Amino acid sequence: MNRIVPIQSLVGFLVMAIALLSLASCDSSYGYYQFYDVPNRGWSWDDSLVFDLKVEPQDENILVSNLNLSVRVNGDYEYQNIILLLSGRGARDTVRMSLQDTKGQWLGNCNAGVCEVTMKLDSLNPKLSEANTLVIQQWSRDPKLKGVVSLGLFMDKQ
Repeated sequence: MNRIVPIQSLVGFLVMAIALLSLASCDSSYGYYQFYDVPNRGWSWDDSLVFDLKVEPQDENILVSNLNLSVRVNGDYEYQNIILLLSGRGARDTVRMSLQDTKGQWLGNCNAGVCEVTMKLDSLNPKLSEANTLVIQQWSRDPKLKGVVSLGLFMDKQ
């Protein structure tokens, strides 16, 4: 007896199989990777992004100076740069990151209305370098910063 399988079931199965195979074959090139989405309503001064910088199984700390900071913004972002406050282990520092050039052209990689700009965190307050936790807050003049999609830290494998 022949059984007819609906085309939607076959397509769904193929999509799932391809996704699982691609995930299984990926070898991450990052030693640390953590991103947070920012609420659509805007990023408030009070909204802190907290990054745990311990890696398992050794529970060794990741040095902040080895990390890259990446910011993703959309067309609602109104400024050429972003100012961030980084704190941890009793120390603080600010980062000013350029997102546009002087002519208003977005820097970094732009795709589907979102631009991602990345910078190395190698010139921060040395006391932050060995923090177990890094807290990042927006430090702009706007109490609610609109247009920031996500923010993250990553480190390439050594």
